Amino acid sequence: MTAELLDISADEYFAIDAFSSSLANTLLTRSPLHARAEQQQERVKPPTKSMDRGTVVHSLVLGKGKRFRSLAYPDYKTKAAQTDRDAARDDGEVPILAHELMTANVIADAVKKQLAARGIVLDGISEAAIRWTEETPFGDVACRGMLDHLRLNRG
Repeated sequence: MTAELLDISADEYFAIDAFSSSLANTLLTRSPLHARAEQQQERVKPPTKSMDRGTVVHSLVLGKGKRFRSLAYPDYKTKAAQTDRDAARDDGEVPILAHELMTANVIADAVKKQLAARGIVLDGISEAAIRWTEETPFGDVACRGMLDHLRLNRG
């Protein structure tokens, strides 16, 4: 088996048709039929507020990941706020309200402090996408993975 390190965006990564940890989780916790249906579904799940905040915190901690756009609205109740939110998504960005971005920054800073307290330094490649093929008795299986952070020992 040989793995290939890919220099691609998160959106490009999720577009790769291959076996992933999410698909493996569905296979193990639900059924092969559920996994097959999930693989055949459109890959984009509608984002929730929690997913958006997690994505932004992830990007803030790693310094790489999905781009986000801060919006200066108290909520998404106005037509202008909804239009700007939708425009951010259309541009491939995660919309986040300015006051929620402040909270995401507090969370990211706390995570960074916890990592530093444990001696963990993020001095490698963040959001490292990999692709490989597993050889099985039933045929080859294309696989993909996204590593939060990768440090390569280059001797």
